[in-house]
Amino acid sequence: MNMPKDAHNAVEAPTKTREAVGVESELAEEADAVQEKPQPVEAPKSRAFDVVVIGGGPGGYAAAVRVAELGGRVLLVEKDDLGGAHVNRGGVSSKALLDSVNLLRWLENAEDFGVEVRHIRPLFDRMMRRQARLVRQWRAAWELFAGDHHVQVARGRARLVEPHVVEVELRDGKVERFKALSVIVATGSSPAPPPVPGGDGAGVLTSDNVWEMEELPSSLVVLGGGYVGVEFAYLFAQLGAQVALVEVLPRILATEDKDISKEMTRLLEESGVRLCLNAKVVGIADYEKQKVVFFEGLNGPGEVVAAKVLAVAGRKPNIAHLGLEAVGVRIEAGRIMADDHLRTSVKGIYAVGDVLRGDGWAHLAAAEGIVAGENAMGGDRRIEREGVPRCLYTSPEIASVGLTELQAQEQGRAIRTGLARFRFNERALIAGEREGFVKVIVSEPTEQVIGVHIIGARAVDLVAAGVLTLKAGLTVNELLATIHAHPSFVETFFEAVKATRHAHGL
Repeated sequence: MNMPKDAHNAVEAPTKTREAVGVESELAEEADAVQEKPQPVEAPKSRAFDVVVIGGGPGGYAAAVRVAELGGRVLLVEKDDLGGAHVNRGGVSSKALLDSVNLLRWLENAEDFGVEVRHIRPLFDRMMRRQARLVRQWRAAWELFAGDHHVQVARGRARLVEPHVVEVELRDGKVERFKALSVIVATGSSPAPPPVPGGDGAGVLTSDNVWEMEELPSSLVVLGGGYVGVEFAYLFAQLGAQVALVEVLPRILATEDKDISKEMTRLLEESGVRLCLNAKVVGIADYEKQKVVFFEGLNGPGEVVAAKVLAVAGRKPNIAHLGLEAVGVRIEAGRIMADDHLRTSVKGIYAVGDVLRGDGWAHLAAAEGIVAGENAMGGDRRIEREGVPRCLYTSPEIASVGLTELQAQEQGRAIRTGLARFRFNERALIAGEREGFVKVIVSEPTEQVIGVHIIGARAVDLVAAGVLTLKAGLTVNELLATIHAHPSFVETFFEAVKATRHAHGL
């Protein structure tokens, strides 16, 4: 079961059983025509595997595929549908709706491009049907690719009865046990209701069930000013709802660079979102068929009334009833403890994704899954979290990687910053996307880039330049020696790099 030394570089993806071309349209037709085909509940014929993965979200799925690529016998146990919360209850759905409202924004400005469009109006019910169809389509893709990679799937609830024995209660009620040399726990997280009176009452939505709405609420209170809260506040404000956002901290997007937070605050307020900052929610109650959110602010108590409340301020790992503590896995504050190799306190048991932190990024969970899968097959890799991009799909988008200015200062680093605005970018001017900027942070005296922060069109794609820059440890000199396409949005990144010198007379 030893992995070749260069396996993670040399292993080729297995040949697909279907051509990549045409798969998307095929899956769309299947999703529309069949809704959901019932998944098999019979247990896999084998009872012994190299690796059993518990949880079929981004982390678990990536782990199972990687084990299969390395020639391992792998069983993936999932109690619901493959894809986890990202595919089935949030990630795909939110991006689908955000793309709908961004298209609406484009159409409203079509005349600026010499195009006349009449009768523009959002149709919320059709947007919701589209996101549901995309969820079915992408879920079908996961099912297809699991089969292509020879990943066996068991549908049911799993628990560890011994460190290397997993018991699965299948959907048909049968109980089966499987032996494994290694086990990877990747069961994700669930929304945590606000710990206040009325926090779990009817009419308080979460990122799991907000997709069940059939009508656009006239007004909405969003609890939480992090990435998810800001996305939802932007989304519903663009659709015409009266939106208030309540955040206990002094600013939204508190983990982002202060300049990014300041810019998004301005844009949200311009779109009509009421921001209640430094506001601690103390209760939620019903009032004349509406909801009232009570909070304590710097200037005393306050309240916000709306048709619906959306609570997105926290999540909790899904680790109850897995039998982890009984087999010796160390758990603190409701989270699994693991090292940078994703190893838990029990040899042969690994953990990835939200079970380690309560929430996180799908791409980070997938990266951890790959590392855990390789290590379960005899590898010795560690996860590198320093260069994980953070993304927000509003308009303009936000994306960043590395240290913020405040984090660098708190570490006692001598730094310089450079900022370049998209309004001075030729491609952005042509595209009508002049909002936002790129901010770059470099360390002195090496001039190595340690942080990249972007708010603007295509930021989520542009941040790849920052990710590669940090990964390679590139300096200002090395970046300025490159040639890039003109006109292009990425030129603003290089202008920000250049500004780290010009702003200081270098």
